[in-house]
Amino acid sequence: MDYHDIEDPEIKLEILQQRIYNASILLADWDGYYNPKTGKGNAEELAKLIEEVYIVLQGKSWRN
Repeated sequence: MDYHDIEDPEIKLEILQQRIYNASILLADWDGYYNPKTGKGNAEELAKLIEEVYIVLQGKSWRN
């Protein structure tokens, strides 16, 4: 079932809260891709992380 097909606002809110939580957990690991002390990091892996978080929040990639 697609999120937009759900009519109950409480269920929609619960789904959105879970998406935010899941995205937050993924973003908590950003430091594996960038070291603010050295200014160095892995841009490719950080870009993958950003896309993964976008998918969690939106339900699909911006590429689709």
